[in-house]
Order: sequence, then C-alpha cells, then structure tokens
Amino acid sequence: MFGREVNKTTNGNVCTAVSGDTCGVGLEGSGSGEFSNAAKSIAVGDDGTVYVGDTNRIEEFEPSGAFKKQVTLPGSGVPANLAYDPASSAIWMNFRTFEPLIGPVVYQLNAETGEVLREVPVGLDAPGPTPDTPGSGLIGSLATDTLGNLFVSFDLPGRGKPHLEWRILEYDKEGEEVIGFGDGFASPPVALSAETQISFFGLATNAIPGPVKDLYVGESGEGISRVAAYGPPPTFYGPPPPNPPRIEDQYAVAAGNTSATLKAKINPRFWADTAYYLEYGIQPCIEGGCAKVPAPPGRTLTDQVVNVGVTSEGVDLSGLAPATTYHYRFVAQSSGGGPVIGLDGKSGEEAEGTFTTLPVAPPQPPCPANEPFRAGPGAKLPDCRAYEMVSPIDKNGADIEVVFNSNGFPAALNQAAANGDAITYSAYRAFGEVESSPYSSQYVASRGAGGWSSRGISPPREGPSLYTTAQLDFQYKGFTSDLCHGWLLQDTDHPLAEGWVEGSPTVYQRELCPAN
Repeated sequence: MFGREVNKTTNGNVCTAVSGDTCGVGLEGSGSGEFSNAAKSIAVGDDGTVYVGDTNRIEEFEPSGAFKKQVTLPGSGVPANLAYDPASSAIWMNFRTFEPLIGPVVYQLNAETGEVLREVPVGLDAPGPTPDTPGSGLIGSLATDTLGNLFVSFDLPGRGKPHLEWRILEYDKEGEEVIGFGDGFASPPVALSAETQISFFGLATNAIPGPVKDLYVGESGEGISRVAAYGPPPTFYGPPPPNPPRIEDQYAVAAGNTSATLKAKINPRFWADTAYYLEYGIQPCIEGGCAKVPAPPGRTLTDQVVNVGVTSEGVDLSGLAPATTYHYRFVAQSSGGGPVIGLDGKSGEEAEGTFTTLPVAPPQPPCPANEPFRAGPGAKLPDCRAYEMVSPIDKNGADIEVVFNSNGFPAALNQAAANGDAITYSAYRAFGEVESSPYSSQYVASRGAGGWSSRGISPPREGPSLYTTAQLDFQYKGFTSDLCHGWLLQDTDHPLAEGWVEGSPTVYQRELCPAN
C-alpha cells in the first residue's frame, strides 16, 4: 500500500506485506506521495513505474511504492483515465467531467515532463443530440496497444436513454482516427431490445508484440455482465503441450424404465482431437465387463482449441432393465495423452457414478368416482388421484399471484387443511364477493357436494393505514390446522369487534367455520 500514512506503525506513506508493519486506510493529502479523494485513475509503464492521476497532477511511483515525482496537468481537473503508451513512453489521459462536453479531448503527455505532445478531439464524427452539436459526448475508458494505437470507449448522451449510444473508437499513434463512430464497433455485439441499456466500462489490449491485437471490453447492461474479446482467435505455433484430457464431471441427465442419457464435462487441454466414450454395466466397471458406447475411440468432443471444460453430447443408452442400478464412467483421450478414466482428481483416477432406472408402473385400477378429472397430467397420478381446480375461473383478469412485501418476500400465506377439504391462499387482486381489497387479499376454498368454491375473508377496511408507511403485506398471520380460526392484523380504523382501540393497529381472531 502507498498513500499518506498507510503505514499505521510508522505513519509512513509505504506499507508492505513483508515489513511486519500494520497497514491501513490512508488520509487525504496534496503532498508528494499523497492522494485526494478524487484519485481513481492508474497506469503502469514498461519499467514498472506506477502513474496515478490526482487533482491537477499525475504522480509517479517506483514499483516498491516509493514516490518518484509528479507532472502538472495541462489544465485544472482530475484525470478520468490514464493509459501508458509503450510505443512512445507517453501517457494518454482525459479529464473527468460531470457534464456533456462539445468535442471531449484526449491528451498525450510526455511521461517525464508532462509536456502536451498532442491533443486528440474524440468523436467528432458522432451525431449530436441536435444537428448543431456534433461530437458531444463522454469518454468512458482508454487503452493502448504495443504499437501505440489508442482505443476510446465513447458515450453519446442526450439521445433518449443514457448508454444506448456507446461505441469504441480507435486512433493511431499520431492521433489520427482509424475506427470512427460508424465503423467497426458500430453497435453492441449482441441483439438488444430497444429498452436494454449497455455500457462499455473498461478497455484493455493484449501485451504480445506484433501487428495483430485483441481488444477486451467490459460490457455491462440489463442482464449482461461480461468481458468480450474482439480480434482474431489465438494462433498456436506448433502443437499444444502433451497433456491428456481432464474429465471434470460426469452425470445422468435422464433415466426412464429402459433408457438413460448421460453426459460429461471434459477439458480437452488444447487438443482438438479429444474423443470420449462411456462404459456402463450392472457391476462396477473397474471389475471389467462393462459395455462401451459409442465404440472406442468414441466421439469427438469439440473442434475448438480450448483449455476449459466442454460439456459432451448426450450418450443415449437403451435396452436397460427397469428398477436397476447401473455403474458408469467416461473415458477420454487425445494426441496429448490418455486414456483418462472417470473423474480426474476427485475420487480417484477411475471414479465411477451410478444411476437407477425407473420401475414399471403397475396397471392402474378403474377410477369411476373421479374419472373426468384424470385427464392430461392427471392421467399419470396413482391411486385414482386427480387434479381439481380450486380457485374460480373468473379471477378479475388476474392469476393466483402475489406481489412482494416491504421486506422483499412474497406477500402470501397459503395453508391447506389437514383433511384436504379446504385451503387458504393469497392473491394480489380481489375477485368474487369480497368485503375489501387490501394489498394482498385472502381467500378460503372448500370442497362441497358441488365441487370447490372460494370466498374472500379479508375484513372490511376504512381510511389509511395506521402505520407510517402503508402495510404492504398479508393481513392474516396464522390459521388452525382445520382452517376454522384465523388471526389477522387490522391496520386501519375500522372496528371488527368490541374492545378495539382507536388509532392503533389491532389483532383479531376470526371464526371461519361455518363461513363467518
């Protein structure tokens, strides 16, 4: 750590992990080796020099954290971004601003003297929010490559939602535009809806010398959080190192009466000829006698040159015996080595798994009492059971759904009677004959000679909630096992029984059998 008094033992400005001193949060300061609370940009040079942007200056430090010197900025402000240019040993920077600018500028500075080498207006070819304001926008991040090219993430505010107009721009080492607003990174690389916002919040390039560069972009939006890589795929010079595949996982994804499907997650470790097959049998395969599917050497895993786990295609098995436990293990090999058998590095080199097929269901007896209900999914229920619709079909255009309470949990209390002939449930919208429509309405459904019927049991309400904020929750707090008694909290000044106290929420017990 380095910064003002980060060494809590010596009050020094440098504290290392091996010094034995206590390190802690530093203090604000404007002296040498100190930072204001606005210091948030950083870059590292070829020789390990650490550059930190601070108010009106850039401070330079040795890799050890020792202060070297500072250079004055070409104006008043705080560097929003710093990017070291290895081709010219210079620093690219832009000022932080909280308002849209007309023609934001990136400066290239001499890292030794702070002299401005060039000024590059950014986004001059970008459309403005109005025809007379071209080039207005905000710079998000900067990055350079080993050839001195500069990459800039650029936002165009004022055109509807923010962050819908992010682009990546590129400039060469002379500051000339290579990729403009409408070229190259002209739009986010995924199909987005008109309502989706996406930001390019971080940039970096690879450090391999040569003309071919990859650009890494941190992308964030609604449902999106990732680092995307742009550029040609990696080039391998010669074969990858001689490493065998690694079986990271193996599992059954389906099992029926006489069939099953199994998959594995296998790391090919850069070898594109990695192949796999499955061994299975009633006895452990380590004892021998297991069948092999597909026939060795098996099926090719992937044609990609990668060093990550790849999920295999499913291996389908048929002709199995019902209600039987089978042992299995995957086998993988490539030109890099093998075969490897079973889970690698978990339960042993030849770790096996098991799966059990389903038994054959016995014939179902006739069910004259409720045969009309045994249709669709209900036809598969055993013991003449069936599905019955409890809630009414007409629910005022809503479903049996609830919203969240003030603590972020579903505002619902659902409970079935012990004998199965009644159930109480919550719904966010009132329907049928009810006495009130609170934040979450409560109902009791009961089975009678004519089937199921529901009635609202939310009590009458009048006036605002007696709480500082509205009571955003269900009113009933508990029921007996037969649903004949319920306890509820009345949070408005509407009495339900004698003894209530005006201006105070009151707990009531309600008799529900018979309907009351």
